[in-house]
Amino acid sequence: MNYIKAGLALIFSGFLLFIILAIFGLVKLGLFLVFPFAISTSVLSIIPFLLIFIGFIMIFFYPFVNDYRYNDYKYYEYQDEYDHEDSKNEYNKDDYKESSKKYSGFLLIGPVPIIFGNDRRLVYISIIIAVLIIIFYFILILAHLL
Repeated sequence: MNYIKAGLALIFSGFLLFIILAIFGLVKLGLFLVFPFAISTSVLSIIPFLLIFIGFIMIFFYPFVNDYRYNDYKYYEYQDEYDHEDSKNEYNKDDYKESSKKYSGFLLIGPVPIIFGNDRRLVYISIIIAVLIIIFYFILILAHLL
């Protein structure tokens, strides 16, 4: 079972359930600065919180459950493959290929973005997305005030 897909499905279903409960008037949704909140007197409003929380927990614990088992397996496979008497002191550069994964992302704390990454092009894309989200946020705030 893929923990990432299951966690995202739980988070999505929790938000969908929040919207359904808001449509039926059981939950009032709001935004304080950048923090969403829900007000309800119904016991049903606990279910979306639990779905979202469990989804985040599943995504958080995915590397601890999956990758460490895989890395231990690959380590033992490496030991068995190269643990020969004639090749103990040999070094082959082809066996140690570096990963060329590129990543970038941003974290918005209020209207302040924190941008990270190892590829310049992806960092620029993250900057553009963060600026668009900040502009959209300020438009929503100004529309609410007027």
